[in-house]
Amino acid sequence: MPRKQNGFGNASSLAFNKVNKNVGRSKVRGAAGDYPSDRRFGSTVKRSVIESYDLDSTWIRWRKGLEFYYQAAWNRLQRLNPNYNPYDDTSKKFVDLEINSKLYQGTAGEIDVKFDGYRFAAKGSDTSNHYVIKRTPINPVSLGQVSSVLNDPLVSADNKERKEIWARVTPTAQTFMLRNMVGERLTDGSTEASVVNVLTQTERPSLFVGKTLDRANLTTVKMTVSKSSLLASSHVIKNGGDLNSIIGELGYVKEFYIEQPINSNYVFEDAEGYSDATGNIDYFCVNVELNKTSVDFQILDQDQEFPASLLDVTSLTPLYSTASADFSIKGKYFYDKAKYQRFYGKKYLTASVVNSEVTTASFVVLPFEIQSIKEISTPAGTTNVEITSVPFTGECKLYSPIGSQATLIFADNSFTKTELDTDIDGNYYHADERGTDGSPLAQWTRIDTDVDPWQQNVFTASQGLTPAVMYSCSCPAHSHVQIRMPQSTDSDDTRKVNRQKQYPLPTAQGNNRFNEGALTQVSGMLQSWATESYKTSYKQCKHSIAARFIERNKTKEPNSYPSISSRIRFEEKLENEIRDIPEEFRMSYERSGISTLEIIFSMAEALNMDDAELAYVILNSKF
Repeated sequence: MPRKQNGFGNASSLAFNKVNKNVGRSKVRGAAGDYPSDRRFGSTVKRSVIESYDLDSTWIRWRKGLEFYYQAAWNRLQRLNPNYNPYDDTSKKFVDLEINSKLYQGTAGEIDVKFDGYRFAAKGSDTSNHYVIKRTPINPVSLGQVSSVLNDPLVSADNKERKEIWARVTPTAQTFMLRNMVGERLTDGSTEASVVNVLTQTERPSLFVGKTLDRANLTTVKMTVSKSSLLASSHVIKNGGDLNSIIGELGYVKEFYIEQPINSNYVFEDAEGYSDATGNIDYFCVNVELNKTSVDFQILDQDQEFPASLLDVTSLTPLYSTASADFSIKGKYFYDKAKYQRFYGKKYLTASVVNSEVTTASFVVLPFEIQSIKEISTPAGTTNVEITSVPFTGECKLYSPIGSQATLIFADNSFTKTELDTDIDGNYYHADERGTDGSPLAQWTRIDTDVDPWQQNVFTASQGLTPAVMYSCSCPAHSHVQIRMPQSTDSDDTRKVNRQKQYPLPTAQGNNRFNEGALTQVSGMLQSWATESYKTSYKQCKHSIAARFIERNKTKEPNSYPSISSRIRFEEKLENEIRDIPEEFRMSYERSGISTLEIIFSMAEALNMDDAELAYVILNSKF
């Protein structure tokens, strides 16, 4: 039997570990900021100053966009040519996609626009694509002429603190449309900026936007039409005289968008909060139960791939039309006082104050889905049909007259300037170029995104303000929206790191109930973290920058360079990203038909749709 060791055990167990003399590789340095290893709910990430600076730099996006353009890492959106002749060698099977629509459709000042766009291969998207949609206004008329810009930082110190540029505008016949253009980008042909608010000549709000936040009082529309006229429609006849065949179709009333005089049907009262009756006094509300007779009403066939509100409604197939319909609209609309109180100084904003200033109202009622019908008898012995919409989150806009002078408030981080691409001496940089048919190509222009309106002259062109050409992209970097991607490229045996990335849901740091509005209805389809400040800024990403280069509108190199170490790492990453493009394009072609959600979202963004309109578009899309 072996001898037992002494009671102290093995002597070597009390020794210190040996010193590692290997100096060939040092310990990997961690991030300079504070990044908790346990990223549970409520944890906070704190970046260092340099990390934050690098993150906010726009130079990297510009550099990627330029490289995407050089490498032709894109293609135009196309559709099947309806006039394609396979026996004609000159006939093209596919042609560039162009979609006609209208800005602020249904209003008295609607503007014709044209959509076209580009497709970029991408990872982490349901379709392996991101889409840039270009919106081009067709023959827009002047909305007003800028007469002066209040951009002296000493005189307008309060506005500078709020990051707002105020501009006086001489009205035209179309100036009333400015009240619908909060969030819109306007241009005078050179300067371009985003509208934050529109004030009257007394510098009071010209627009108040209310939303049906109380789920017990959502907007409901009821239409009353003659039963005999409905039975005589070709659609009902084709369905064997079944009136129920119109259920699920779209009802459209242009009258809702047109400003209506405010009367006794609008009841103004200081709100008591939402349906939970919390006693919140930060809102006032308007109870509306409006009735009107003899209006134009159509039932439309949703036979298009895109929602009706993205298209020119007149292009949809009408199933029924009448000029003698009656309608009623009912809803309870809440208005956030915090958005308007500052314009009233020490005067406390109440429902009665607003009631004394506003004169007209309109409703955001997009083509609505028909939920049910009911036959009702009239005193004359005839029978009518009452058509009821699906309840929805709607908006009621209250308007004050602008007067002899309008004041536009622009976000100071939204200004850009576009000019001919010349050198410092004014010499055009490029040789004259011609297309394949021999016609001269448009000259190159240059957009400067580093405009400081507090130091530079803005809105100096002589032409009036009009909606600008816009580029909207579906990628999260541009929109600050995560769109669902249940068919991501992950394999079955790959662990899903974050299921919310697949079906995005609102987060703790998302928008509040009022700002998010109707977007709560599309949880799981998209989730937005775009702040009010970001929505009115100049938004760009590598895809939209590349699209501008394609359109011969080069983006000037930004002056916000990242740190040298970040640029070195970026160049290595960019090289790998460009090398992967062929494989990404293969996947994009294979998966591009999975969903049109990203295209639809980009078009909605380009039409300056608010949350109620965007939610409608998403919910009524065919994917």
